[in-house]
Amino acid sequence: MNCNKKGVMKLILLCSLVCLFSSLFSSPVDLGIDVFISEGHLEKLKGKNIGLITNQTGVNKKLISTADLLIQEAKEYAIVALFSPEHGFSGSFYANEKVEDGLTNNRIPLYSLFGETRRPTDEMLKGIDVLIYDIQDIGVRSYTFATTLFYVMEEAVKRKIEVIVLDRPNPLNGLTI
Repeated sequence: MNCNKKGVMKLILLCSLVCLFSSLFSSPVDLGIDVFISEGHLEKLKGKNIGLITNQTGVNKKLISTADLLIQEAKEYAIVALFSPEHGFSGSFYANEKVEDGLTNNRIPLYSLFGETRRPTDEMLKGIDVLIYDIQDIGVRSYTFATTLFYVMEEAVKRKIEVIVLDRPNPLNGLTI
């Protein structure tokens, strides 16, 4: 294991421990995906083509991925594209490592928004009515996930594509702003 990977692993462990201990001493916090589904917001997607920007952090309170949840619920709408930030959809790529575009097991195109292409292109956004963003940030400015959201929003507004950002708690304690 090289120094870079050790540093990332230590950061993940630290964030996990902070989340665990803070959850023991604070009130529960609802995740955006759970609220979106439980409050019936899937109805807003009816008849629309959806692009989902997410990675391994996009999960519900039962740790089921947002991608899996939205794909399994897709009766009145279609998930037509997935997008991933730095480190890829699975989070298994090193910082600045190239992540290739591809297809998921469900034959949905998966596009990387890190590397040469940091903004979704016309081709990637073709036919998309709504973009949903669900990524947990760690609350520090050095991560690229906020920039990915910014670029997605800029490209969406140019094309009049709606963007839905699913809220995630601050990993410090879920309440600190």
